[in-house]
Amino acid sequence: MATPDQNGVTARGHLEQVERQIGRTPVELIGPEYPVHMSRLWSAFLSLSSRRPQGFNGPLPLGYDTIKYFIELTDTRLDPWEISVIEALDRAYMRVVNE
Repeated sequence: MATPDQNGVTARGHLEQVERQIGRTPVELIGPEYPVHMSRLWSAFLSLSSRRPQGFNGPLPLGYDTIKYFIELTDTRLDPWEISVIEALDRAYMRVVNE
């Protein structure tokens, strides 16, 4: 959806134009429902992501040191499986950023 075509317009851009023209959202723009049970982990990921290190070519993946300092400084308790979920979110984020 984010890759530009030969005219420099993304699929998302085309669909958003269709939405403006017809007055309703195309099904391709409707994502899944927000998983409310993930709110705490999503908030932690967003907080961590806003503090992620930057390299010469853009954002870098979150390291264990960043997660450790976040846990200590915010007094947030994260179980190992929750850290794994945050790592999976970060991998997805990095994949999209690097497309």
